[in-house]
Amino acid sequence: MSHSQHLLTKRTCEELPLYSKTIKQTLHRKSGCLDTTKIMEAAQTQQQHLTSPSTIELAHLPPSPSSPIIDPTSSPSNAQSALPPTDTGLGAWTALFGAFLSNGLIWGFALSFGVLQEFYSTHAPFSSAPAGIPAIGTTCTGIMYLTMPLFLAAFQRWPRARQWSLWGSLPVVVVGLVGASLTSTVRGLVFCQGVLYALAGNALVMPSINYINEWFVRKKGLAIGVAIAGDGTGGVVMPLLLQALLDAVGFRWVRLAPAELVKVWLR
Repeated sequence: MSHSQHLLTKRTCEELPLYSKTIKQTLHRKSGCLDTTKIMEAAQTQQQHLTSPSTIELAHLPPSPSSPIIDPTSSPSNAQSALPPTDTGLGAWTALFGAFLSNGLIWGFALSFGVLQEFYSTHAPFSSAPAGIPAIGTTCTGIMYLTMPLFLAAFQRWPRARQWSLWGSLPVVVVGLVGASLTSTVRGLVFCQGVLYALAGNALVMPSINYINEWFVRKKGLAIGVAIAGDGTGGVVMPLLLQALLDAVGFRWVRLAPAELVKVWLR
């Protein structure tokens, strides 16, 4: 090999930064027997190995212990598609109907106290202390109105408490109405019908209102309006029903009737 070819071979080796040190040393050692064409072919082959993807597919590699295995079925889109549809379907309308009924029964009885107040004031044993009778209704409705934001905030913070509240408040509502039917003092009515019924009744109604936020999105305003309309519907129907029952069976069975309706509704 001539002196010019030897210089060209040395320059070619120095201008290939991607080549390994071993290739350069080999080319220097064999520069006396290799020509420039073979050196360029070796360089191109080395460059193809550096830039070409690995022949081992990633799918056949074992998973790393530190890297989590991603399940494509657990993506948010797949999880969302597995949920029941909102704004429509049997589940959404059943939840709305339950909220309407619970508001109608619980709030309807609380707003119909005027019928019971007239009966208490004119019948023994409560007619002997008529001054405290109005406090029964105001205590009940006042507690229910004041505790509404507290229940909603609590259920927003602890969503799982809604189911516990729904089932745990039912026996308290029944105990409050049964105790009111058995007591013979105004103080007993204030405690049973005014305090116990109000707290337990709100704990029974508020979860149904809170569930509407999950079942309805586009029609949420309509759904909440229908659920709250149960208050007014119960306030219209319940006084007529209470007056008819008072004339037929007396006040003890009248106060037991809402408890029986709540138990039948939740079965």
